[in-house]
Amino acid sequence: MPPPSPRYRPTRTVPPDSSRAAASTRPSAPAPRPTATRSTARRFRRREPRQPVRRGRRRRQQLRGPVRDRCRPPLRSAPRDGKAVVPFRYGTATTLIADTGTPLFGYPVTLTATVTPANPAGGPTGSGTFSDGAKGLATVPLAGGRASFTTSGLQPGAHALTASYAGDAADEASTTADPAGITVGFSGPCVTTARSGPLTVAAGQAVCLSSGARQDGPVTVRPGGALAVLDAEVTGPVSGDGALALTVCRSTLAGPLSVRGSTGPVLLGSDEDGPADAGTCAGNRFTGAVSVDANIGGVVIVGNRVTGPLRCEGNEPPPRQTQNTVMEPRSGQCR
Repeated sequence: MPPPSPRYRPTRTVPPDSSRAAASTRPSAPAPRPTATRSTARRFRRREPRQPVRRGRRRRQQLRGPVRDRCRPPLRSAPRDGKAVVPFRYGTATTLIADTGTPLFGYPVTLTATVTPANPAGGPTGSGTFSDGAKGLATVPLAGGRASFTTSGLQPGAHALTASYAGDAADEASTTADPAGITVGFSGPCVTTARSGPLTVAAGQAVCLSSGARQDGPVTVRPGGALAVLDAEVTGPVSGDGALALTVCRSTLAGPLSVRGSTGPVLLGSDEDGPADAGTCAGNRFTGAVSVDANIGGVVIVGNRVTGPLRCEGNEPPPRQTQNTVMEPRSGQCR
């Protein structure tokens, strides 16, 4: 018979004993509590329940915010191929000339701006801007490196005209180094004294009533003529039909004023949108009716005092009017 396995131990039957039976009825002492060790402390440590994680929501929260906070922008000066990209444009030079340095008031003058690039093989594109001092006149696209602009709206006196080039992808912007100076004048000397009788401005004439002039009698401007009343006094009606230009600044007119069918600018009062005495012209005092109709060269009525009615009809573009005090009713485009 083979010996029993070491793990096998036969059960021994012990007969009941009176002493053991009595001992079993005695209350047993409490068992000693096991000594806590590192392994048992780790086993019986209280664990907090884990909160469920919604990965999709957390991902959406992480992606929330501007793109620049989530991504690192690439270096502009060092692309991926390791070659730096440096933009380059050729320099330019802009010049301005006028077809005349002494144009008559109301008559057109043509300005030509030429843009010369430093690269002879290229041709500048874009546009050029013409300015009278700080006031912009027009922006004209370039054609063959040149831009031309014709105007008859320059007021009497000296003007410093400039031209600027805006530049393009291959050429830098530039401005004229020196302004082109022109002086807008008249056919003859301005009237600066008292004068009586009718005054007629014929075609091809540009007449001026300047400071100190006192005209007593009607004033008529024929088609093709131009009249400027600058700090003067006129007693009698003033009318212009088909005039090239008509300007009344800082003057007093005792009588009706009628301007109709002018092909050039009509300026009554200040030539600025600010206070009436801020520009080269200022407001007037009209003691009669003022009628401005069917003019196509632009109408400006600013800073005047009119004791009679003010009417504007059929002007294209519509008149620019502000800061006027009118005692009688307004009508048409001057309401």
